[in-house]
Amino acid sequence: ILTALRAGHFYCSTGPEIHDIAVHGREVTVRCSPARSVYVTGGYNHCPPGVHAWDGEPLTEVTVQLHPRQEYLRVEVVDLQGNSAWSQPFWVSSGL
Repeated sequence: ILTALRAGHFYCSTGPEIHDIAVHGREVTVRCSPARSVYVTGGYNHCPPGVHAWDGEPLTEVTVQLHPRQEYLRVEVVDLQGNSAWSQPFWVSSGL
């Protein structure tokens, strides 16, 4: 457990699961348990807006474009009951 914490391979949750976060250039793909909202935030005032399941169909995969000046990011997943999961922040240039 300590090795994973030191390497930044962890997230906190009150219910939802974050299965994968992949960074390819300026594009971030998040795979998660069924969610109503997914947010990719951090590092710049103009972060991508959250992606929401307005049509009632839960989200399980979301891809967003980062702002060109965004240097780090964090992911938050909110499930259908309002519970959240948060990734640790990490630098975009380092990847995952």
